[in-house]
Amino acid sequence: MEKELRKNLFIIGNGFDIAHGIPSRYSDFQKYIRSLYMTEELIDKSYDSFTPWKYSVPRTNNINGHFDIKQPYVLNNILGFLDYCIARSEHPNAPYNFYINSDWRSIEEVLGKLDLEEFFSEEFNYYDINSSGDNEWTLYDIAECFKFLEALTSMWAKTIDVSNARPIKSFLKLIHRDRLLPINNDFFVSFNYTPTLEHVYEVTNVVHVHGIAGERVMLGHDPNIDIDRFCQKNAIPESCRHAAKVLLEVTQKDTEKIATILADCFKYNCAGVTDIYSYGFSFADVDLPYITLICNSIDTKLIKWHLLDFDSKEQRKKYADKIQQCGFKGSFSTYHVETGTSKKKKKKSSPCIEYKKAKIKHMGRSRYYLEQILLMYNTINYQPTKLDTILFIPRVLRCLFFILIENMTVDRHNTKHTKKED
Repeated sequence: MEKELRKNLFIIGNGFDIAHGIPSRYSDFQKYIRSLYMTEELIDKSYDSFTPWKYSVPRTNNINGHFDIKQPYVLNNILGFLDYCIARSEHPNAPYNFYINSDWRSIEEVLGKLDLEEFFSEEFNYYDINSSGDNEWTLYDIAECFKFLEALTSMWAKTIDVSNARPIKSFLKLIHRDRLLPINNDFFVSFNYTPTLEHVYEVTNVVHVHGIAGERVMLGHDPNIDIDRFCQKNAIPESCRHAAKVLLEVTQKDTEKIATILADCFKYNCAGVTDIYSYGFSFADVDLPYITLICNSIDTKLIKWHLLDFDSKEQRKKYADKIQQCGFKGSFSTYHVETGTSKKKKKKSSPCIEYKKAKIKHMGRSRYYLEQILLMYNTINYQPTKLDTILFIPRVLRCLFFILIENMTVDRHNTKHTKKED
């Protein structure tokens, strides 16, 4: 008897990459940002119980409304502010705490909880809280800061290394299923920036909804946010509505436009699907429009949706409810995947260390350490404390030592070069 022909649709979320040991948590994104503007000493403290300075909104201070990133420390101020916003979005009840969560949510899910109310309180506003003009410019400046976020995400996505990831045997068996049909008969919808499916499992029939590393990545959340409710929630006065709209446009993604582009793709590739498997996907509100699009592309009455049994029964029930709200009319089941992968791992340095090496190579060791001393001695307006004299003097001596060594090296090189010419 001929085997029943089945076609699977796999919906892949960030938990899939995490299961393969790939550092793609939003906390890894935070670490990347900190490697760009923090010293190693401050980064180490921020991972424990570091309670940093209170951030103010960076000011453009020019008629064009754009930051002059050529000015010293302007970019550092922006990076610090974005880091702070992400941390506070995830931990609203832990004021001024830079604790990094280790769960597998994506950066988009965290940004969806951005709360701006505190930036209009007396603690965070250097200006008169009753001044609508100041609040309006605060919104414009916040929007200008968030314009950097998509570029930062693209830069970070390029640094995510998937070369050491190994296939999960049970998942590999699931997509092969011991049949003669090619693996590309199945269709994969990935919400990740990484090419894990292509690199580890050699599949080609993949659509990356949010973009892929090396190309443009799309960051943001659902644009269907009521402007009145947004202003009320964040204590934004009526006079600042236009500025609030600009901020929303910067932090949102045009899901409707993206959905239009993906509609034909889903309709063609999802034809004949009998089973849907979701792996590491948290069904965040920002991504539900795409699930709705999939459900509208095919008749789901006879389709079975398989949820990973890694999640609790209560969590699976929540997922099923969300899926049904998106228009799914089929049945549900669970499946199991062993998370063990090959133990072959290549030890690599952190983004902070790589950034330090690159900076030393570009600047020279002595100039690099001199810059670090200046950074630590409160030359940036948001630095929390000045160095104690006990710590400061040894670092100055260390810097002078490297300057001496480099000068001696240059002198030797010049002497040898002169002798050769003679």
